[in-house]
Amino acid sequence: MPARFTIISCAMAMDGGSLSLSLKDGDGVRHTILIPQFSDPMNFSESRPPGALIFDGKVVGVRGDEEKEIIQALKTATILAKDIIPDRFHNNPHVETSRDIKEFMSGSEKKVVEQTVNKIITYIESEKYIELAKSQNRHG
Repeated sequence: MPARFTIISCAMAMDGGSLSLSLKDGDGVRHTILIPQFSDPMNFSESRPPGALIFDGKVVGVRGDEEKEIIQALKTATILAKDIIPDRFHNNPHVETSRDIKEFMSGSEKKVVEQTVNKIITYIESEKYIELAKSQNRHG
């Protein structure tokens, strides 16, 4: 497991709150982190259970060593995004976004990545994460 990450980009899906990170380790090898549909869990599947921590396409065991290593690497990760605020909404009266999407997108590119990383860490360390895993028989 990589001890150090550099975050390249992040994404938020409008499918129930999926969050993802694209990153690379100290050797430059690219990896992905996905938390599918943790805000509104639905569509259970073995390969992408809602609320699971998925590293490089593999569901990570709850409260195991791999999970701890990933969270520690995220806590100390370098973020490549710039600290500039792009014009995402163009003040166009036809552009409507929900409050959570607007809040998610309100800061600089770097702030958005930081928010995403922090949201993932906070969620994985929460009781909600454990409860959802137990409801799917994924508890550790």
